[in-house]
Amino acid sequence: MADRPQAPRSPEVEHELGTGGDHDIVKGPRASDDATFVRVGTAEDPFDADLIASALDEANIPVVARAQKDHLLDPLVNPNAPFWAIMVPAEHEPIAREIVERRHAELRASAGDLERAATEEERSTEAPGEMPFPPLGS
Repeated sequence: MADRPQAPRSPEVEHELGTGGDHDIVKGPRASDDATFVRVGTAEDPFDADLIASALDEANIPVVARAQKDHLLDPLVNPNAPFWAIMVPAEHEPIAREIVERRHAELRASAGDLERAATEEERSTEAPGEMPFPPLGS
């Protein structure tokens, strides 16, 4: 398995990076074979994980975003919300943490704008004077 960097053995990362199928987002340049990956942040969903991974990729930092739960089975047995761990080689940790924090701030700032845009889009598809759903109790 010389193609993929080996993850450190810990409770957070239990197997080789890149073997989680669709649970991993791998971007950036190839990491060295002896790279030790560290967690520099988290994301709430795969979309945010991909945006953060892309920001790290733009900085030329190898990154792996890994789902920390099986999104299909875990809701039945584990009520905690799923999250994505964002991991980079240890030598990139300080700058990667800054990039992750900056990206989180940008995502928080744009959340209100996205919500307003979705509401406006929903309103524009409704017929004038028509209620989108019948009133309760009818």
